[in-house]
Amino acid sequence: MAMRGAPVDDPFTTSMTGNGIPAAHGLVRHRLVAHLAATRATGLALVVAPAGYGKTTLLAQYAHLHPGYVTWHGVDGAEAIAGQTDRLLGDIADSADHPESLLIIDNVDQLIGTPAEAELERALSYRSGRCGSSGCDVLLSGRRMPELNLLRHEVSGVPCVIGPDHLRFRTWEVERLLASIYAEPLPPDEIALLTRRTGGWAAGLAMFHLSTRGRPLAARQRTVASLSGRWSMARGYLARTLLADLDPAIRTFLVRTSVFEVLTGTRCDCLLDTTGSARVLDDLANRHGLLSSIDGGQSYLYHQVMRSHLAEALVEDLGERQAARWHARAARLLIDEAAYGEAIRAHARAGDWAAVRRLLARAGDVVVDHDDPGLGDLLPAWLLAEDPWLVYGEARRRLGHGQLHAAIDGFRKAESLFADEDGKRRCRARRRISAIWLADEVPGRAHWSAWLRAALRRHPLTVSCDAVALPGTSGHLVRLMATMLAGNLRDAYRYAMEAPIGCNTESSIAALALRLLRTGLRQAAGVDIGIELDRIADEAEAEGAPWFGRLARAAMALGSDSDAIDEAHAVASECEQRDDVWGALAATVITCLRDWHVGLPDAGRLSQVARAAKALGAGVVQAWAQSMLALSSSMAASPSGAGPQASGAGPLTSESRQSLITEAKTAAHLAASIGVPGAHILATLAIAHADAARSDTLIDDATVQALAIGMPLPPWVLPARTLPQQDQQQRRPADTPAGARTGGAWPERVPPESRGQGFQPTAASALQVSIRCFGGFQMEIAGRRIDIMAVRARARSALRLLATNAGHVVHKEVLIEALWPDLSATAATRNLQVTVSALRGLLEPASERGKAQLLIRSGEAYGLALPQAVSATPSPSQRRSTAGSASGGSKARRLRSTHFGRLSPRTPVLCYQRRDRQTGPSRLGSGSTGRRRQSPGLWPQWRCGRAISPKRSIQLGAA
Repeated sequence: MAMRGAPVDDPFTTSMTGNGIPAAHGLVRHRLVAHLAATRATGLALVVAPAGYGKTTLLAQYAHLHPGYVTWHGVDGAEAIAGQTDRLLGDIADSADHPESLLIIDNVDQLIGTPAEAELERALSYRSGRCGSSGCDVLLSGRRMPELNLLRHEVSGVPCVIGPDHLRFRTWEVERLLASIYAEPLPPDEIALLTRRTGGWAAGLAMFHLSTRGRPLAARQRTVASLSGRWSMARGYLARTLLADLDPAIRTFLVRTSVFEVLTGTRCDCLLDTTGSARVLDDLANRHGLLSSIDGGQSYLYHQVMRSHLAEALVEDLGERQAARWHARAARLLIDEAAYGEAIRAHARAGDWAAVRRLLARAGDVVVDHDDPGLGDLLPAWLLAEDPWLVYGEARRRLGHGQLHAAIDGFRKAESLFADEDGKRRCRARRRISAIWLADEVPGRAHWSAWLRAALRRHPLTVSCDAVALPGTSGHLVRLMATMLAGNLRDAYRYAMEAPIGCNTESSIAALALRLLRTGLRQAAGVDIGIELDRIADEAEAEGAPWFGRLARAAMALGSDSDAIDEAHAVASECEQRDDVWGALAATVITCLRDWHVGLPDAGRLSQVARAAKALGAGVVQAWAQSMLALSSSMAASPSGAGPQASGAGPLTSESRQSLITEAKTAAHLAASIGVPGAHILATLAIAHADAARSDTLIDDATVQALAIGMPLPPWVLPARTLPQQDQQQRRPADTPAGARTGGAWPERVPPESRGQGFQPTAASALQVSIRCFGGFQMEIAGRRIDIMAVRARARSALRLLATNAGHVVHKEVLIEALWPDLSATAATRNLQVTVSALRGLLEPASERGKAQLLIRSGEAYGLALPQAVSATPSPSQRRSTAGSASGGSKARRLRSTHFGRLSPRTPVLCYQRRDRQTGPSRLGSGSTGRRRQSPGLWPQWRCGRAISPKRSIQLGAA
């Protein structure tokens, strides 16, 4: 098994561990590790890129993270040329002897054109046949791949291919590399510039670190600003590793075509007045590994440092004057192709500022609409400050980073510089969109972002209803976001899965936002799709919206990866440094949701969110933060030990209790006035924790409201019932029907001795009754095992639902909605009556009609009338957790506390969905508390029924 190696200081030195695997140094990029993990599905992954992209580093990191047996083979070029394949074949055979093994072959391009190439193909075919489906993974790495018939290895899908674009360091990865690995951080603007100047090239970043190591921050900033093709260390590395031993004609081709950022055969032929350039480009990419293609060979790219080096070589070969003319020649060809952005950059490299201004006046809208942050690096400051299109482009860049005030000032300045009305109109439109997110602006809903802003201010459900008239992707986005803000996660999840992502829309950002919400919900539900979030972040960067890419990175914290929370904190810090106030708020909200999921809400962060939301005019977010803060405060001070934050320090003083109640009531009032039902539910629970006298009533009100709006409640937010049963009896008027509560929305749990007709303890109901939910549903009455297969599937489901609410009554509407949601009220009621009759015959076959003592009816509700004595036999882990609960209180009271869990691994769980049938909160039974399937995700699927832990065997019977 591979062992993790120690990091090394010099990134160009490869140290080996004792088992022959290179040491895993550098930044571990989890998005790439996730891509490599796809080999579990396909059995094969390819890492193909030119030198210096960090291929070996990535494979070494993955090898050390792999839990099974790892075989590493680094191809030796001399052995391959000599046909010495014994070591290679031995390593492949060795990996085939171990199930769940990982075979890594590095520098596989050294085998191309040698006898070992055919040997490798035969050996891999043999290995694949020998391993079968045992999960043996193969990783091949090189500057280019040998001509192997990969399909012969029984690949169960398209192989995972990681190319130069995947390996390129993103801006946030450069930031983490400098701060965490090199311990020499840079400000955000310098990090962005360094990423652009190096193209995210791993070797370039390492060379920058080596050339500036130990120098002051100001000196490192100057080095970033001066990076160019004259970078001696980079030029030396490129000459040794990439350009050595090239044919002079090939070198000339590279130098002369470096004036293009994107190379095609047609462009190169026109520039050089020749033919056959397409074949040369293909050879440079596939044989020499000097170019990369992202469109299957239609066009090719240099990485940024290589192109800068070749541009300097062009000046050395031709002289500055001739080199400028060569750039101008390329610019004219690009203008003929309408590639205006690249043509402007070619004119800028030639120093022809008049041509740059003419082209901007002609096609400035095309250039700035395709955000190009690198253009500003080529232009003088006076031109950047005077040209209206360049000022407008800088304002758009600021907006893309979430810097609202700077963007608005820039649009205002550009508007004053434009002479034509179309340019002024464009600036005004962008300025209005930017101003939507200012706290003091209440704009009309002319743009989809104004609808989102309205949903964040107040009454999100109203906005969701109004947004039905909003067409396309933006309409789906607004409805989904507003539904989530209201707390209705059940419908939000359904909307997200039904929303057509590919709709036409006036903004690609709206489509990206819809994808982000959809992916985030799936991530929160326990589906690990961090690769999709990484893809969204990349697309947002390409669209000129880095602020949105940061949100996608922060959303990874919604999943089960414990390390992702650090990324969310880093995003919040980055947003604060960039003056992106909304991004900082969103990232902090995500961290709060993660804390909430694990049951450890952070009062400091919640207070920070509440203050920031209030300052930004996001009343809905403020209401949520204050309700969560009030609930966490009440739980932290609660002596009952109901929640993970409970202190158990003893009873509260009257002043402390009143302070908590006041805080919770303030939060509830805010939630009600803003119109956020989910936040109001949490505030109600906060009052329940602080006010023991009204705890039961408030818990019932909160849980039934949560069920009504589709909002799952974590189990730790619901305190155990503490009111004595006799107090509950004294509070019910004598003429109140059993099972009903005056002034409450949810019928309370009725003690057996006061349940009305049919609830009196009898000989039948005093029998030993056993209900087991772990390992399959089982029920025994007086030692007789009930054969539940004797009744229909719906009857079995009804019995399970009633059993999970043992000792509670379940209103008929809850049973109908769970079992027959698509039938009419009349037909569903008839089916319910038949089902109850069948269950009575199953449970009490000897009872006369109307004399059932176990499955009874109380008004409009049904329940299992079980004896009062309740004993539980939890698992050892539950005994340990139960021992830590507050002293006092019976096992029955602890058992009555709501526990969310799957009833049985083989038992289908019923989905509860609201229908149009009139089932107001006052008609719901006390057993309809929402529960969730245990999941590593943040928000579970919504389920019905108060459930019992699958690890708990419950014995219900007479003492």
